[in-house]
Amino acid sequence: MPAGRNTRSRPERKRTQLWAEQVVRQRLAVFVRELRKLERAPSPDAVHDVRVASRRLRAALRHLEPCFRKRDARSLRAAVRKLARLLGEARDLDILMASLPQKNARPGSPIPRLVSRLRAQRQDKLKRALPEARWLRAVLPGFKERLVG
Repeated sequence: MPAGRNTRSRPERKRTQLWAEQVVRQRLAVFVRELRKLERAPSPDAVHDVRVASRRLRAALRHLEPCFRKRDARSLRAAVRKLARLLGEARDLDILMASLPQKNARPGSPIPRLVSRLRAQRQDKLKRALPEARWLRAVLPGFKERLVG
């Protein structure tokens, strides 16, 4: 048999396809749920949860790509990656702020001013990310239909 030829039987390929669709469908559902939470209240936890869900969805699409139309899987992965990058900037600021000793700052400490600037930067990052999240949530049903029917 030539190298690279698919040796699985047709029923086995069908089972694999159905399993891949189920995995992606589940990951999409979690991702959409986390996007809704982010849109309602963009807390540090919501930002983190969307990034985790996006990473899991992108991993499933990458590793199961042969089960889908390549262009559709890659397009969705790229759109999700763009949002994850935008939210990554906000997440970095969340982690930095959480590491600063805000409650026990000495009088005259620069920490409160620094935290205020970091919060403003985070808001700016979210102003760029939230419209992307809304757009992505709006187009996900189309991606889902093309990927998993």
